[in-house]
Amino acid sequence: MKHYNEKEDSLFLLADETSTKMSIEAERNLPITPRLIILGKNLMTATSWMVSAEGRIIFELDKESTFADALSVFFASFYVLNLEYQEAACTTLELIQRINPEEGTNCTSKVGTSRKTGNVVKRK
Repeated sequence: MKHYNEKEDSLFLLADETSTKMSIEAERNLPITPRLIILGKNLMTATSWMVSAEGRIIFELDKESTFADALSVFFASFYVLNLEYQEAACTTLELIQRINPEEGTNCTSKVGTSRKTGNVVKRK
């Protein structure tokens, strides 16, 4: 985020580790776009996570969840709610999204079979 001159609060919101869903919604003006709410003193010592969207907390992760789990729920919220990435953090979000492009089912293979000859060919 620092490399792209994007602010951390465009993705993450820090809250006290004793905060509840109701207290965060009452005390903060949550943004419309999704945010990952970190409960703890900082990102490295977080004890649990929540995801907010449209001004409300939409998901609370349990205490056993990891940061990777929280990030997965955060990204899933964009897909499920059919939202575009917010402009203030779109470069970082695009980078994270494309970390493992070879994995998954939507990537085209680098080699294929020719329909005409049946030979293995390299895709362009």
